[in-house]
Amino acid sequence: MARRPNFAGAACVAAMLALASGSLAADGWSTYHNAEFRFSVDTPSPPEIKANDLAAGLPGVTGTVAVAGGGGLFFEAGDFRAAISAGKVDPAHLLDQMMSRDLSALRLTEDEGAVIDVGGAPGREYTAHNAEVVMKKRILLKAGRAYTATGIGLAAVGAPAEYARFARSLKPD
Repeated sequence: MARRPNFAGAACVAAMLALASGSLAADGWSTYHNAEFRFSVDTPSPPEIKANDLAAGLPGVTGTVAVAGGGGLFFEAGDFRAAISAGKVDPAHLLDQMMSRDLSALRLTEDEGAVIDVGGAPGREYTAHNAEVVMKKRILLKAGRAYTATGIGLAAVGAPAEYARFARSLKPD
């Protein structure tokens, strides 16, 4: 007796493979890599990139990604090496200074915070809020460069759900 091919089984496997590959493609996340400031970060859609000067004329780069619910994801890298060697910036206090600057500039109250280390890069991670917004932020310092990943959302909605994946992906090279 000749065996007949099982087209239904083959069609089912093909459909499952198509769904699996479609969900990966529909994910939309991609990695942004910056060779000048030596870091990478994953974003849910292509970031808008802008070169900028940070405080005291320090070179930097900023990227922004809008997310559903009126929130946004932001990353920033800044080169503090010249300011550190000139004695203008104390590397031992840079992380705390950056955190304090954000809290006071946006009039935020810190909810919780932690000292972290990511692959040898010391950092801070904290959540803060005011009546209008909620912010989650990760700051890393490596070889005289500072790197931040920030998620901001409306207070009624909370920080963007994408923030956790975004912040974990921030990697100084």
